[in-house]
Amino acid sequence: MCLEFGIAKILKKRGVIIRTLCEVIRVNYTKESFFQLLLSDEVMPLNKSIHCKKLIFAIPLTKCLGVIAKEHFTPSQSRFVSKVRPVSLVVSEISHFQSIKSENWPESVSSGDQFLFPVERAQCFLTQDGRLLFSTKLDYEESLQAPAVREAVSRLRRAAARVLKSEYAEELKKGARIPQNKISERIVLLPVAFTIPSDMPSNIEVKETKMGLEGLYCCGDSFPGFAEEPWKMVVNSVYDVAMQLS
Repeated sequence: MCLEFGIAKILKKRGVIIRTLCEVIRVNYTKESFFQLLLSDEVMPLNKSIHCKKLIFAIPLTKCLGVIAKEHFTPSQSRFVSKVRPVSLVVSEISHFQSIKSENWPESVSSGDQFLFPVERAQCFLTQDGRLLFSTKLDYEESLQAPAVREAVSRLRRAAARVLKSEYAEELKKGARIPQNKISERIVLLPVAFTIPSDMPSNIEVKETKMGLEGLYCCGDSFPGFAEEPWKMVVNSVYDVAMQLS
């Protein structure tokens, strides 16, 4: 906490706006040559937009794929991005799983365990509060099409039917909306939930700071990667940001 406080103090003195407990959803470039950051912010719900003249991402470029429009990349960055296909995540959450689980459910299973369903191309995770989260991946472009999402939801339901009591499994197989008094089911689509395929090395570096727009930078690839001590990585990124703002 002391390190975070020190970093925040340095950046504030250099005119950097500090916002915590929020997430950048999208970056737009206005006609007035300003950047508009759209935020997901539960703490300050009426203040979800920030305008700035200079914008620097102190995170790797691959983490920005769902935030920055591709036309804002430089030619070399665009070539790199074309190799990293963004992937969306479809999640089905079933609550109160312990009361509706199949009689064949293994007794040795505990919270935190994960399961794979190869036929349905899905996996599930048992939470501490008794929820079962099923998930499957979709190519981002496919996730924009309703038929692909419906097919993904159908696969998740088939996977869930394997581990529920028979009367609930039949309801899921029908594909209709499940009455909430029978099964508490919630389906969520997370666009661009993943940006690097599992078979791609995680230590990819793009040592190019300037983006395709004046005033837009991404210095997350220019300092040492995760092999270094975390505090050194943070300090180096803050130094890079300060240099760009000076």
